[in-house]
Amino acid sequence: LPRATTSIVPGSNVGAPSLRFWGGTATDGNRMFIFGGRSSDAAGNAGSTYFNGLYAFDPVAGTWATLSAEGDPTAPSARFRCAMAYDPITNRIVVFGGRANPTGTIFGDTYAFDLNAGTWSQLAVGGGASPSPRFDARMASDLSSAGLVLFGGQQGNGAATRAGDTWVLVGNSWLQLAPTTAP
Repeated sequence: LPRATTSIVPGSNVGAPSLRFWGGTATDGNRMFIFGGRSSDAAGNAGSTYFNGLYAFDPVAGTWATLSAEGDPTAPSARFRCAMAYDPITNRIVVFGGRANPTGTIFGDTYAFDLNAGTWSQLAVGGGASPSPRFDARMASDLSSAGLVLFGGQQGNGAATRAGDTWVLVGNSWLQLAPTTAP
């Protein structure tokens, strides 16, 4: 089987966010978006700074753009290990949950960044049920439901806090699903 290869795009670090890991990532098929994360040094050691900036990388042009600067008060608070996905129906990036730091607040909020307007909004999720606060959940677009599907995550530290539930966000409303099988 062929193996993947990597290469550094010359100049692609210009305008790039600082070194970080455990940030949210998503793609609209043309750009890669990253949000938040935890600082890291060049050796990969974790730092103690947490971010809330949103950046886009255009691989064709090899350029980075800052969509929402670090410290933006309208953005979700600084966090890492959040779930993030692109919603092609509404042309927005959605961020759910995450953690403030390794022992701090676990978030259960939902934010959307409107790619047309360039603005953040916290979603009032229809007054109904929504996923419990968690980090390390996964979220992806599901065109068959016209929504974003969220699965799993951690609600605290340890195996007993692992979540195995499935949710779909359609518009601004979360709906818990009851699949007949689960991973």
